[in-house]
Amino acid sequence: LLYIVRPQVGGMSGHLRTLLTYFPGRWDVSLAAPSAILDPGGNAAGTTKFFQLSLQGHFSPASDFAVFRQLVRIGREENIDLFHAHGYKSALVALPAAKGCRRPVLLTVHNSLFYPQKSILPESYFNRALKQLDPLVTRYITVSGYLCRELVGRGIHAGKIVTIYNGIDT
Repeated sequence: LLYIVRPQVGGMSGHLRTLLTYFPGRWDVSLAAPSAILDPGGNAAGTTKFFQLSLQGHFSPASDFAVFRQLVRIGREENIDLFHAHGYKSALVALPAAKGCRRPVLLTVHNSLFYPQKSILPESYFNRALKQLDPLVTRYITVSGYLCRELVGRGIHAGKIVTIYNGIDT
């Protein structure tokens, strides 16, 4: 299992740390992410392998292409069975890499795709991009009912989406 994440903080970061704490005992787990994901001790909790990516938080074609190539190499050399991208930016590089490795890919959606107050691009651009990438996604995981409804409203088939609320370690 290879998790792919962009630079992030907040809920997505907490969710990922929970997964990295509990899943390695059951599966061989690796993390491909920018070094900012590492904890102060220098190693993400419980991760069997860490692959440092130069994945930017914004659209960066040259850097994104290099990360895509790196993910294909990792997928083939490590014989990755499942790619699991967290967030849309990670999906932009992970989806074609997984296809290049002929492996399934999960996409966990942690937040809304479109923020009209922050984007200079029209909403139709995001809808087209989502629809073009959809055939590469094996299954979507949303962390809320709202995000599930947003994907369905953007034309993603409801049968391809499962909602799994973020867990809390009690």
